[in-house]
Amino acid sequence: MAKAFGRVYVLVVVMLIFVVPVVAQTTAPISITGTSTICAGSSTTLTASGGTLGADAVNVWYQGGYGGDAYDNGWDVQTAITSSSGTTVNNNTNGILNLTSTNGDPQLYMRSLGSFNPSTYKYVNVRYRVTSGTGNYMTIWFLNTNNADANSGFSRNSSTLNSDGNWHTVSIDMSVNTAWTTGGNITGWRFDWSNNNTGVTMDVDFIQLGTGAILDDAASITVSPTTNTTYFLNRK
Repeated sequence: MAKAFGRVYVLVVVMLIFVVPVVAQTTAPISITGTSTICAGSSTTLTASGGTLGADAVNVWYQGGYGGDAYDNGWDVQTAITSSSGTTVNNNTNGILNLTSTNGDPQLYMRSLGSFNPSTYKYVNVRYRVTSGTGNYMTIWFLNTNNADANSGFSRNSSTLNSDGNWHTVSIDMSVNTAWTTGGNITGWRFDWSNNNTGVTMDVDFIQLGTGAILDDAASITVSPTTNTTYFLNRK
């Protein structure tokens, strides 16, 4: 349809998780502004207007699906993290997990998170902030029905992390590894949150398994879709 008329249709869906932050409750935006039909190769800026962001809440934009509909941790450190190595958990304040690496291979095992269809849920999304050192990249070693541990060939690296001290998001498309869909449902993972450097300190706001990739955590985003695309906004 879009190809025949030389146009691309942008569908924006507003989704909301209610939280109870310290200062104010998060409420949904009143509107999303932007052009819903654009020519292929053009762009539009989608902007959230109105509503309230609580003290620790952010706008999170997704492409292709809402990223938190399978597993969304932000953080329950007592139950989600089953073991760790090379990692000091400094604190968990207001849902922000603060970590320091004590060797070049810091790990958080997160077992028995559920049972998730890998054909449906393929993105691991993380919001992070490197406050000291250089983070390099993350690695997700995935566990499934037939693979209970972090074994060779069952992993996927993130892109290079930004270590400028500001908040960023990273999305890892796990389906690039063909083993993602060949060993049964996903049950958990080993989260290697920073590779190859000792003394890295990082804040982790959340880690998710979902159907869509995070685009940004901002009030507005500029998109240039080449096919009919759905964008989601979640305030969390």
